[in-house]
Amino acid sequence: MYIQHKMKNDGKLLSDLLLGEGKDAAYFYLCGPTWPVPDVFEALVGSLVDNGGMERKRAEDWIEELKEEERYVLEVY
Repeated sequence: MYIQHKMKNDGKLLSDLLLGEGKDAAYFYLCGPTWPVPDVFEALVGSLVDNGGMERKRAEDWIEELKEEERYVLEVY
């Protein structure tokens, strides 16, 4: 079982946390090897589409916005 599988299992909680605002705004950090990054990205997008009411393109763009806000941080090697 990898992190992206856990993320899919907890998709509702993940989207609720990421969509929080103000003091309830969550931050997402992924540290480690680069190989899971595409699968983790897909799990994030899927959670926002399935549970957050977003269309896929909007979810992808929103994750990019999180990167700019430094709320989605990748420290991979």
